[in-house]
Amino acid sequence: MKQDTKNIFLILVSLTLVLSCTLSEEEDAMERLKTTMEQKGTYEKNFQERTSILRNQLHLSSDIGRKWAAAHRLYEEHLSYDIDSAFVYSSMLSSLADTKEKMVLASGSKVTCLCALRMYSQAEQILNAIDTVGFSDNERQAYYKAHIALYTALGNEFDKDEISSKENTQKRYAYQELLCNLPTLSTKERIYIKGKQLMLEECYDQALDSLHRVLKMDNVTSSRLHTTYAIANCYKAKGENEKYRRWLAETAILDFQRPNRQYRSLYDLALCLYEDGDYAKAGKFIQVTMTDAIACKHDTRIVNAAAAQMIINAAMEESADRERILLISFSVLILLALTIISASLAKVNSQRKRLKTLMKQTKVYNIELAKKNAIISEANLLKEKYMFKYMYISANFIKELDEYRKELRHTYKEKGTDALIAKLREPEYMYMQYKSFYKLFDEIFLGIFPDFSDKVNGMLKEGKQINIKHKNTLPTEIRILAVIRLGITESRKIAEFLNTSVNTVYTYRTKMRYDSIAGPEKFEEDIKNIDC
Repeated sequence: MKQDTKNIFLILVSLTLVLSCTLSEEEDAMERLKTTMEQKGTYEKNFQERTSILRNQLHLSSDIGRKWAAAHRLYEEHLSYDIDSAFVYSSMLSSLADTKEKMVLASGSKVTCLCALRMYSQAEQILNAIDTVGFSDNERQAYYKAHIALYTALGNEFDKDEISSKENTQKRYAYQELLCNLPTLSTKERIYIKGKQLMLEECYDQALDSLHRVLKMDNVTSSRLHTTYAIANCYKAKGENEKYRRWLAETAILDFQRPNRQYRSLYDLALCLYEDGDYAKAGKFIQVTMTDAIACKHDTRIVNAAAAQMIINAAMEESADRERILLISFSVLILLALTIISASLAKVNSQRKRLKTLMKQTKVYNIELAKKNAIISEANLLKEKYMFKYMYISANFIKELDEYRKELRHTYKEKGTDALIAKLREPEYMYMQYKSFYKLFDEIFLGIFPDFSDKVNGMLKEGKQINIKHKNTLPTEIRILAVIRLGITESRKIAEFLNTSVNTVYTYRTKMRYDSIAGPEKFEEDIKNIDC
């Protein structure tokens, strides 16, 4: 009997150790992810140094082959970091390609960039224009990979119906089969593709065996992150949520080390945390995802992250409301308890001390409650203020359009077609509209960033500060910087937003960069970091 009891105890201890190890793997991955995110700047600095060396090789080399190789490396580096730059290098690959194989690779790189920008019809046009007659195995490999990239992107589209997604998945599967039959494909790639196909066939255990084999064979961060993400999705399909979160965290670590700014790992991890009710961490992760997606200019990731951020923010607001109600209810209960205690035990000295302690606790709770109520009230007032302003602007704009339409009709009836055309050519109406827009933009922006102009002047050299004539109006230079602070960084888009010429925007930006204390390379990054 004693031996049986001892055996049962050992089994329970073993099970406890196994469970604690499983939990510690996920917790360890999350802790390492936290540390990695704190070192994000270091990884991005390494990326800049690495790409700077490649750019020197590209521009200084006279050998066309070396230039093509440098451009191809730069394309691969920027594909997950900045789609616009990757697109530039993919175009450069086309101009440097001196063989049919390189031309196919260049076309495939352009297709991948277009997919990231959700320009699928243009990507299909490029693929359809490729002449496959007399293709070598290497050329077919590049050609099939371009199709796989297209159908993978189409299959991941959030707004596609189930039938379309299934069709695109089947097309991707077909091209993966063709790719696996090529002798030029490496063993590692062949095993990886087979693992992905086993996932589609719902053979998850065999898929995991293949993917873990690939992971042991691969030491390159850029390819390992694809394998770890596939492993995570395999565990998700199996319903093993703890392992799913663990491998998402492993993938996110590799994404930051790469650095890869078009990732889905942190986005998926944020959704997991949201479903678990950890809204604070989910909100932090989705905000980082959104920031990186915008910086990378990856349209699909931006749309997905924005939708998720709205859901998580709504949940956080709901959680804050519940917490406020809970705090109020708790305070009321404490006050009720204090009243009963003070009435029944007023004459007992020991219980007087206890009553004083409880009253101090209640005061602390009330102060915390008042602070949280003040924060919520301030947020609600700001939301209501700008919501009303938006509704007022919309209604007023509709009214002005109607007045303008009536005026045009009256001009036509009274003075005829020539007068109507002359009226339409008058720039005054649009000038007044943009003037109102500038005034409103300045008002709203300064409501959120009241000391923006002072901070900008603090970044400029002595004697180069911008003259602020009116307290509530932004000069053109600072208005351009305001738009950059809001996340619009391309001169063309800034010019469109402010209804000015690209040359004007470029001139002002260049001047302020060289007038800045930090220098031209760091000035606009400091502008983006100005707190509201």
